[in-house]
Amino acid sequence: MKKRILIIGNNEFSREYYEDGVFKINNKKYIKALYQKYEIDNLSKDSLSCDSAIRMSKFYIENNKYSSCIIALGLDEARRNTVEELKDKLSTLLEELISKDIEPILLEIDSEKYNVSLANSVIREVKKEYKLSQDMYNDLIVNGSKLQFC
Repeated sequence: MKKRILIIGNNEFSREYYEDGVFKINNKKYIKALYQKYEIDNLSKDSLSCDSAIRMSKFYIENNKYSSCIIALGLDEARRNTVEELKDKLSTLLEELISKDIEPILLEIDSEKYNVSLANSVIREVKKEYKLSQDMYNDLIVNGSKLQFC
């Protein structure tokens, strides 16, 4: 049986999404790898804010058993220049996941259209505060479990 993971993010993790009124399909390799290895509940959409993500994820977390949760939030806040509260909102989400024994994997965001440097600095600060591994996402994609050396 495949492990189940939750994805909460922007359109980088949406397989199909609308951007600027145009329907697009995301074929990035890492998304394909995740869908092949895990059962996925993907809450990603183009304009997902932290507030919406917190509300949506509560239902899924209460009704499903997840081993991990990939989080790629902050793009909506960067677009609207409301990054000030990002740390508190990410912390709220992380606390909820940790309380349910779900391993959070917090990723920095990327955008060609918006300056995300401030949001990414907040994300790095939160990762450091919660001692989240920098390599967990790569581990999840590459082998689905941590490497064990004999």
